[in-house]
Amino acid sequence: MNYQSLYTYMGAALIPLLACGSAQANDDFFEISLFELQDIPVEVASLFEDSTLDVASSTASISRSEWQNRGAVSLGQALEGVPSVFTNTVWGGSEAIAIRGFATELSVRGVAHSLDGIPLGSYTYASPSYLLPRAPLNLLNQVEMIRGPGSTLYGNDAFHGVISMELFNRAHNTGEVIVQAGDPGSYEVTAVNSYNNNKWHVHTGGSLQSEGGHDLAFTYTDPYTPNTIGTSSREQGFENASAFLKATYGKVSGKRGKFAFTAFHNDFSANEFQGVGTQFFSRIPLSFDVESTSIAGGQDVSDSENSLSLLGFSHEILLKNDLQLKNHAYHWQSQQEWAFDNSNYPDTITTLSNITIPCKADQNDGNSNPLYCSHTLYQGTEETRKGFKTQLKQAENRFNTQWVIGAGYDEIEITEGRFERINEQGITSQLATSPYIGSKRELGHILLQARTGISNDQLLVTYGARWDYYSDVKNHISPRLGLVYKTNHALTQKLLFGHAYRAPTALEKFGSGSVLGDENLKPETIETYEFINIYRQPNYEIEAVIFYSEWDNAISLVEVSTVQNQYKNNNYNESKGLELSLRSQLNHTTINSQLSYTESENKTDGIDYVAFPEWTGSVNIEHPITQETLKVGMWQRVMLNYHLNDTNTDNDEKSYHRTDLYLNWRMNARFSLTANIQNVFDKENTLPSYYGSEGGLLDYGRIIKASIHYKL
Repeated sequence: MNYQSLYTYMGAALIPLLACGSAQANDDFFEISLFELQDIPVEVASLFEDSTLDVASSTASISRSEWQNRGAVSLGQALEGVPSVFTNTVWGGSEAIAIRGFATELSVRGVAHSLDGIPLGSYTYASPSYLLPRAPLNLLNQVEMIRGPGSTLYGNDAFHGVISMELFNRAHNTGEVIVQAGDPGSYEVTAVNSYNNNKWHVHTGGSLQSEGGHDLAFTYTDPYTPNTIGTSSREQGFENASAFLKATYGKVSGKRGKFAFTAFHNDFSANEFQGVGTQFFSRIPLSFDVESTSIAGGQDVSDSENSLSLLGFSHEILLKNDLQLKNHAYHWQSQQEWAFDNSNYPDTITTLSNITIPCKADQNDGNSNPLYCSHTLYQGTEETRKGFKTQLKQAENRFNTQWVIGAGYDEIEITEGRFERINEQGITSQLATSPYIGSKRELGHILLQARTGISNDQLLVTYGARWDYYSDVKNHISPRLGLVYKTNHALTQKLLFGHAYRAPTALEKFGSGSVLGDENLKPETIETYEFINIYRQPNYEIEAVIFYSEWDNAISLVEVSTVQNQYKNNNYNESKGLELSLRSQLNHTTINSQLSYTESENKTDGIDYVAFPEWTGSVNIEHPITQETLKVGMWQRVMLNYHLNDTNTDNDEKSYHRTDLYLNWRMNARFSLTANIQNVFDKENTLPSYYGSEGGLLDYGRIIKASIHYKL
């Protein structure tokens, strides 16, 4: 299916609908209390609309106003207030989300993403963050998250957690235009609109975002000159364009039910983000005479081009006996390409036995070793996914049990894939089509979920299982059990067990370039136990979570030769920790804070996952200077005790401290102005490099931005 003209259609739809917007209702955050926000139903961990007190998972919900107030421009920044979550930037501007430890180069895999209920999991990489590197936050209503296994509801991709994104919609006629600009060189223009009458509800939006010129410095040991430290920088910029149209007709309780349609398109391009670092080169000194394995030197950068187009259609209807039937069909296609600048690779390289190997550009002479010959590496893939799922549920019955049964089928196909090295003369020195081109994975599932209330719902028992069929690996069953006990009106306690399952990706099975696959890989499994206490009073809420996870048959890259690595099942891992959250509202001042402690270890090799901070914390304080027009806020982010790579080779523990300030001025019912200063004290914070770049990755310095928010 070709969606090339999707932008044109959406743009045409957006213009007349924006003209229909009105200020019939005010969604301003001045008018929404903290606990009203907390009582918004959480849907990501339940197929019913449950409150945070009832849901049998560790969940988080980030509202639109939260990331807009703080000036967050990426999903990772929006998730900074979630306990035990650490987000880092990787190849081509994508973000890797690590949950409750286990931070490695493979953290891009195993966290399920969905957009308006459409799963974004891929077969090539199992990384939705490659499909949608920078989610357009201002086109979203909210983001919900599960910390921990979610396979019982979402299947294969929901290994470490789940992220559910909902596109903008309002129940009343309204429109918004947001214009934002900042230093260095960033801007964003976003328009969204909701049009509603008795039967039709149409929501549209478009966004153009540009971020550039950060010029982040890094150092490296020169591989070919003794005792020489080189310096360079990465521009680290991107452009992100998105548009969507979604419409519903009718009502679930109506005679014909409710029909819904969703269309979404995203184009993303990035330049000069982190490159491959030293990830694949740790064994080079065993054969070649080099000072370091920073082979790319000062050109350790990557660019990317990504696009995603999706369509979804659903129908939902209320039947007799409070039975509700929903059918959902969807289709998406994606393209990803990365370019790695290897122009600093040497023209010759000398072995430890003093044999000099010259560069040869002719790929037919058998000399295609990537350790010599300066070149640019291009790697990319294209794939499509289509699926259908049906669910029948009942919210009320005489057994005081909510239940859902469902089934579905998906097919993911990899249609293109290449691995190409082009030298400085523009000659292809190595060209290979990816061995997984044409590969398909068929997925089928049957699920049963239920929750029974006992003693007037003082005790809620959540239970269920999901059976998943895979065309290329063994089938699997993922169970779930949760006990939620309301001790009294203030205290709620939860005891939870979750199981998840991740089948190997096409890349892990078949390999690509110098990375070898293994068609006999076993699926990964993880089991998590949680004990949760929530204590709520009128002016504050405290949540404490203790968790323990066991991750078996973990897939990782293993060195098998000087220049080759292979995916293998070789790890048994454990993670444990404590999460504390406090939300309070006193005299119009709100405080939203969290603190978490995490230990995670590869028990097989006796190696800690040191790239994940032992301690993470954040505090957000908001205070209205004048109750109706002016609000000031402060955001503090802290991370302690982490290393700058994902091994124990660097013994220097790092810490991260960042203070942000923001001011919101509501000038009138339509106009508001927000000013943000991120990293007020211009701290030189350094984050881990999952790909072994020396000295880690420098985080952004001070950023100043302002935005105008206009309601139509």
